Amino acid sequence: MNPKIKIGIDITNLPHDYFGGVDTYSRGLIDGFYKSDSNTEYQIYLNKNYFLKRRFKEKKNFNFFIIEQSSFKKVSFKIYNRIFPYISIILFDYKYCVDFYCRNYFNSDFKKIVKKNSDILVVPNTYLSFYDLKLKTILNIHDLQHLHFSENFSKHEFLMRNYQYYNSAKYSSKLISSSNFIKKDLLKNYKFLKKKDISVITEGVNLKQFNNNLKTKKTNNFFFPAQLWSHKNHKLVVDAFKYLDKNLKIKANLLFCGKKFEKSNELFEYIKKNKIHNVKYLGLVSFQKLKKLYKESYCVLCPAIYESSSLTLLEAIASKTSVIASDNKPNIEKKKIFKINIFKKNDLENLVGVLKKVCKGKIFIKKQVKFNSIRIKNFDWNIISQQYLKVILKIL
Repeated sequence: MNPKIKIGIDITNLPHDYFGGVDTYSRGLIDGFYKSDSNTEYQIYLNKNYFLKRRFKEKKNFNFFIIEQSSFKKVSFKIYNRIFPYISIILFDYKYCVDFYCRNYFNSDFKKIVKKNSDILVVPNTYLSFYDLKLKTILNIHDLQHLHFSENFSKHEFLMRNYQYYNSAKYSSKLISSSNFIKKDLLKNYKFLKKKDISVITEGVNLKQFNNNLKTKKTNNFFFPAQLWSHKNHKLVVDAFKYLDKNLKIKANLLFCGKKFEKSNELFEYIKKNKIHNVKYLGLVSFQKLKKLYKESYCVLCPAIYESSSLTLLEAIASKTSVIASDNKPNIEKKKIFKINIFKKNDLENLVGVLKKVCKGKIFIKKQVKFNSIRIKNFDWNIISQQYLKVILKIL
C-alpha cells in the first residue's frame, strides 16, 4: 500500500477579520480538498486568531497546526517589517539576500514544523512565510498590482511587496496563476522564471453556497461587490448610472459595498455633490446578505481595470445572475467560456450602451443565465482542487 501524501497548506498570513478575495480563494481551495480522497493527509498551518474566529470542518485526514513565534522573534519580526522596507532602498539588489536570511530566521520554527509534517507546501496567499529550495512549494501570486497601481499602496507596503514577491517567486517550486494574463505578467517582471515554472489554474466557486434554493425575485438593482480601490473603476460605473437616470430616464439602481478607507472619500463626496440618487452604498455586508444580493440582483458588475481574475464573476454566474464586465484580459479569457456582456474598461459611452442594452434585454439575459448555469459546473472548488492535486503529484 502506497504511503499517504502529506500536503501542507500555509494560511498563517490570513487575518481573521478579512473576508476579501484571497481569503475566499484560500478557504475555497481548502473546502475543495475536503472533498478529495482520503489517501491524502492535509496539514493546515494558521495563526491562533484565525483558528479561533473562523470555523473549520473536522475530518480525519485534516490536522490543524497553530503557528506562533517566540516572544523575542515576534517582537523582532515586527520591528524588521517596520523598518527594513525603508532600509531596502539603499541596499539595491542586496535587499533580496537580507530578506532571505532574516525571514528564514524569524520563521525557522515554522519551517521545521512544515518539513517534519509535510511532503509539500501549498501557499494560496500570495507570498511565502519562509524560503527553502529543498522544500517543494506551490505558490499562488494572485497579481502584481503594486507594479501597476502603486498609488493603491503606502510607501511601506510598496517597498515590502517588491522584495517579498520577488523572493517568493524565486524560491517556489511551482507558481500558480489564475489566468494566462497573470502568467505573462509574472514572466515579464521576473526574468528568472520560465513558462514551465507557472501553471494556470483558474479560481473556483462553491456552487452549493451560491446556487441555493433561496426564493428571491429579481429586482432592477445592479450589484457591484468590490473593494473601493481606484482600479476597480467605481467612478466610471457611478457616472454611467448618473447618465442612465438623468439623461435616459432608465430606472436602474446601483448597489455597491466594501470597506471604506481614506482614498475612497472622494467617491462618496462626488456622489453627494452630484446628487446621484440611484446609487447606494451598503457598507460591509455579511456573507448571507452577499448571497441574497447576488441572487436578487438583475445583473452583477465586474468593471475592474486590472485584476488576476474575478471571483465575483463566478459567484454571480453560480447565483444565476447575468454579468457585465470590463474588457480586461482575464475577463476576455472568461468570455471564451461564458456569455458575458463586455464593455471597454475606460469608455463611459460604451458602458452606458451596454447597460442600456442589458436593461432592455430580459429575454437574451435569461438565455445567458441558462447557458452559464451549465458551464459553471466545471468551476466548483472540488474540480479546481483536483487540478492542484495533479500539479502536486507531478512535482512529488
